[in-house]
Amino acid sequence: MVELLESREMLSLDADESAARVDELARRKDAKRPEFEDILRLGKALINKKDVTDTGPCKDTLRELEEKWRELTDFLGERQGLNRARKQSLNAYEAMREEVTRWLVKMERRIEGLEPVALDLDILKRQADELKPLLQEHSAYAKNIDKFNEIAAQYDAFLRGTGVLENGSSRRSSVSPRKSSLTPSALGGSRRPSSVLKGAPGTPGTSRRESAAPALFQDASPVQAQLAEINNRYDMIGIRLGDRDREIGNRKEEIKIHLDNIRQIHNFLEKQERALPRDTVPADKKDSDKMLRSIRGILDQLYENHPLLDETKVGIKDVLKKNRDAPGAPELEQALDEVVQRWKDLQDACKARANLLDELKDFHDLHDSLSHWLNSKGRMMNVLGPIASDPRLVQNQLGQLAVMREDFAEKQPQKDRFNNIGDLLLQNQPDRQIEDKLDGINRKWADLLAQLEDRERALDALSGPTRDFLALTNKLQDNLAKVSDDLDDVASSKADPEQKMRTLEGIAQNLDGQRPLLSEVATVGDRLQDILTDPASKAEIKAKLGQVERQFNNCQKKLDNALAELESSAREGKLFDNACGEIEEMLRGFERALSDKIDISADKHVLKQQVSKGIIYNFHCFTLK
Repeated sequence: MVELLESREMLSLDADESAARVDELARRKDAKRPEFEDILRLGKALINKKDVTDTGPCKDTLRELEEKWRELTDFLGERQGLNRARKQSLNAYEAMREEVTRWLVKMERRIEGLEPVALDLDILKRQADELKPLLQEHSAYAKNIDKFNEIAAQYDAFLRGTGVLENGSSRRSSVSPRKSSLTPSALGGSRRPSSVLKGAPGTPGTSRRESAAPALFQDASPVQAQLAEINNRYDMIGIRLGDRDREIGNRKEEIKIHLDNIRQIHNFLEKQERALPRDTVPADKKDSDKMLRSIRGILDQLYENHPLLDETKVGIKDVLKKNRDAPGAPELEQALDEVVQRWKDLQDACKARANLLDELKDFHDLHDSLSHWLNSKGRMMNVLGPIASDPRLVQNQLGQLAVMREDFAEKQPQKDRFNNIGDLLLQNQPDRQIEDKLDGINRKWADLLAQLEDRERALDALSGPTRDFLALTNKLQDNLAKVSDDLDDVASSKADPEQKMRTLEGIAQNLDGQRPLLSEVATVGDRLQDILTDPASKAEIKAKLGQVERQFNNCQKKLDNALAELESSAREGKLFDNACGEIEEMLRGFERALSDKIDISADKHVLKQQVSKGIIYNFHCFTLK
């Protein structure tokens, strides 16, 4: 029985089976008690007989039998006590394990329920305050874990059979109490490997891990496996709490640095915004250059401090990328977006303002250039003088206008840019000075272009009539010159009057044939005078018309004079012929009268008559002379 009680099979049984087996052995022992007492009685009776000798072996056998019976009784009693202690140890272990498991589950759930480490200082402070009780509770619960380790070690010793002590002791193996694995002061340290408890007795004060280290290389009992799991879960809770505490601390420092950078950037931007010139249009180029230098200085400052913005942006974006769902992430991202947008707005405003000032500088330069050019073109328009009435001069003036129109076309892009810049400036900020300059250039441009177009239209309208007028007047003058030359030829001709008369009649018909041409010239001249606006040109046309009319009138007068002279000559010749005929007739009468012999009368009265008749003949002769 003793060998059975001390066998490994007996030790490997659980508490209930072991108690049942011990009780069975106790009943079997009690069943053997009558036999044991009979043997003792018979042996003692044998020894007490007087005729029995050599009772020593019998006494030794009885004494040995009594000792074994007593040893069996004590061993059974010890085993029964040990089973009771084992049962108590099991109950204590199960109760403590259930309590520790509930605590571990509760802590794990609380840790699982913790929100992600925030990205906001206020939330981080709240999370740190929420974590402190957990750390304290975890640290305080270390004694319960140590107690559980002791109970588990005792129960494991009962199971292994290494806890039976001599002289009625509890025969249990002693395992050192568990040290606090993760106190708040040690939460920041590195994670230490958990181990499995070994059933061998340990030295008081040594660590559970140190005593259990060899068990890593042995087969662990179920109690050791459960104990290792619980210890690992407890250690893992401590590690997770420590990691969270360390992460909250690191996150505080990181967020504080980022927020300090954001605050520093905002202060820098506010300073630069105050230094940014107001949205006013510079009065002159000097003020524009001064404002441009200030803006470029701000842009240089932005360029120099841009690494701080990049560093802050990269750091925050990296934090946001790793902790997208963390509390405070939207606010931190919004703060980053605000400072980045403010930086961009200031940079864009400076660039836009610098571009605007450059445009304003170009606007002033273009205004000065266009104003000078328009003034020169205005002077040139004045120099062109009045519109000519000569077709050749008209063509020349049209050529001048074509050149000027090409100049306007070449300047059109410059004027368009001038207007575009002016409109852009007015869109950004209305300004009376810019409006006046725009209106002045455009009005002067429009006036000159209108003058150019009016002159061009006038010249186009005059081009045909002046050409026709010149052709007609030249033709008429040539015809009239020929008529004049023909009249001169007739005047110097030695032809007889009748031939001259025939020639003059032909010339008169030719001259009459020039009257429609003269009328056409007058009509074209009158139309030209209506078209022309310049008095000098009108006077020139009128003078030319007068000249042509005078030339025609001179030809007509010359013809009339020639005709009158020829008619007078013909009339005088006829009279002369008549006179000569009369004289001849008279002379023949005288000749007849003188040819007759005159008898001088002595009669005074007849003589007087004869003398009177002679005197009459003499008178007529003298008269004819």
